[in-house]
Amino acid sequence: MSGLKFLFVANTPRDSNAGASGCDISTIDALRLLGHEVDEVWSQDMRRRLSHHNLHQWLELPGNFAWVVRDRCRRKDYDVVQVNQPHAWKAAREHQILKRKGVFINRSHGWEPAMHRALDGLNLADGRSTTLRCLSRFLRKRLEKHNQLAANWSDGIVVCSDADNHFIVQNHQLSANRVHTFFPGVPEDFIQTPVSDDSDRWNRVLHVSNFCAPKAPELVAAVYRTISRESAGTELTWVCSAKDHSFVRELLGDASSAVKLLNFMPRVELRSQMDRHGIFLFPSHFEGFGMVFLEAMARGLCVVGTPVGGMDSLIETHANGIRVVPNDPMSAISAVLSLLKDHGKALQFGLAARELASTQTWINSAIQYVGFCAALIETKLKRHHATESYGL
Repeated sequence: MSGLKFLFVANTPRDSNAGASGCDISTIDALRLLGHEVDEVWSQDMRRRLSHHNLHQWLELPGNFAWVVRDRCRRKDYDVVQVNQPHAWKAAREHQILKRKGVFINRSHGWEPAMHRALDGLNLADGRSTTLRCLSRFLRKRLEKHNQLAANWSDGIVVCSDADNHFIVQNHQLSANRVHTFFPGVPEDFIQTPVSDDSDRWNRVLHVSNFCAPKAPELVAAVYRTISRESAGTELTWVCSAKDHSFVRELLGDASSAVKLLNFMPRVELRSQMDRHGIFLFPSHFEGFGMVFLEAMARGLCVVGTPVGGMDSLIETHANGIRVVPNDPMSAISAVLSLLKDHGKALQFGLAARELASTQTWINSAIQYVGFCAALIETKLKRHHATESYGL
């Protein structure tokens, strides 16, 4: 289907090096290459008065999304209005009440109720005061209500993993044809540029993520502490925001001096770092998808990760990587040590990973997304014609 008009609205800065924003930019670029028209709205185009993140999402963001979608739809008719985050529920409701022509899609890069469910079962340490924990629970309930409202009012929901897809269908009473799994693609240069043939890369382990509970930094630290003791000569690298390096060092303890800490960097520099390493450690508790693991696969690294997000669908243990037991440091430690001792196995898995990753292109993902949108548009048109026929 060609020639659709899209409006993309995201409450993030336009940054190709950021996870969610980079995913949206790549999607927009692919849609334009396919001949579709896309207008963009980013955080700098929206008003904000509340600085507190959760209060902004609860009290201010729903109105902001509704305001900006209303403003853009006054100027132009769109076939598809896609707004990120469930806090766009007011915009979705207004879209249906005004009976606008196009379909409204809510895009999530990680469905919050699914994440909360995953983390709740882990009993992770929480050093906050009782008052802060109570306030956090109160806000969480209010924000999760936005997810249900977004599901109720949107024509379709787009997520990045089958796990989130199934969660929404089962827990928000949506039919399966209203939910679409959009696997992110791999940047072209990650696929087209030859991978490193440096044999020393198989003695190097890399971890890249934000420092937050879903990314399981305590598990990464436990693995690195053990590897630093039991595998002399192994180079360990941890990439996260520089502001969190002190927290990482605290988790690493005596192993801190054995781990190289790097700040987040542009993707082209990250690609160079990946080419120096052979093993990618990613034992997350929860992922919306986890784009960085797929980029690591594209560069021929062997991923050791948990069956969450995209890893659950794309990594096949002892074929193109190793899936380990969630929240089990010994499982991850055993997997990494086995690869450090058998470079041939690591190379074999890395080559298979690159072969699979090369099929995960943004164009293919965009084509499937357009097909989902077209089906929603057709359903809405049929419903509209049926309503007119009965004089409703």
